[in-house]
Amino acid sequence: MRAIPLLAAAVAATLLSCAPGAPAVVSDRAERGLSDGVRQATTRLYMPSQAYGSVPSRDPASLTLWMYSITVFGRDGFVADERSFDSGNRLTSLVVYERDADGRPSGSASRSPSGALEQRLVYRYDDAGRRYRREYYDADGGLTGFIEDRYDDRGRVAGRRTETYYSDGEIRSTETAFAYGPSGELLDETYLDPDSGRVLLRVSHAYEDGKRARTYHYQAGSWLEGVEFYYYDANGDLSRQASYQVPDDGASYDAVAREDDMPPGSFSSETRYEYRYFDDGGRP
Repeated sequence: MRAIPLLAAAVAATLLSCAPGAPAVVSDRAERGLSDGVRQATTRLYMPSQAYGSVPSRDPASLTLWMYSITVFGRDGFVADERSFDSGNRLTSLVVYERDADGRPSGSASRSPSGALEQRLVYRYDDAGRRYRREYYDADGGLTGFIEDRYDDRGRVAGRRTETYYSDGEIRSTETAFAYGPSGELLDETYLDPDSGRVLLRVSHAYEDGKRARTYHYQAGSWLEGVEFYYYDANGDLSRQASYQVPDDGASYDAVAREDDMPPGSFSSETRYEYRYFDDGGRP
């Protein structure tokens, strides 16, 4: 079967926090919640020991690098290219972003380490100049899926439809509704089966000092499955993200506000972020 890799889009949606009156065209850097001076972001995923019978530990010394990626931004904030590597520093994929004749981002081409085309992404824009649709094609030009956004009258993404096409003819669709707070911060994402209206997943975000501090994942909209904690550097850019799988121990974790309040054995992964800045960005 073939499916579109939606990780990058999911990450963008997770970090999205559109403010009222935001410009019609939002850069990739802004979508990811990064400061204007960022020119390169390195993302490293660490996992706890997978030894049989071992209890996951969040001790940094016990974590193993799983993979990492390097994203390069242009001065206008749009991604130029992304490279992914395994834990042995071997290149696993290269994504080069393209522009149209007017210099507007038009999509990307994903290639294997050997240079073979694996996937092509095409952006579609609405009459207001907003990037509202992402279409994914395989190496042979066959459409494998799309992500289509709907905007509200304040320019925020109010809804999203995702469709994935499989080689056996199966089509999977998801509708997502977004709810915002009074300052434009993204509070809730609700993922629904478009045919039955059944809630598949609800993602709720909590903020401190204007920054996203925690995310709660509710399976079927009510069963808390996972919690994520976010930390930021002196520039206000995301520096660390810790993920926990909620244990079935009878305790309630819906109101947990500190990482130390989670059982160490429930730790599942840690993502660390490092940045380089344009010289004129006023950053170290």
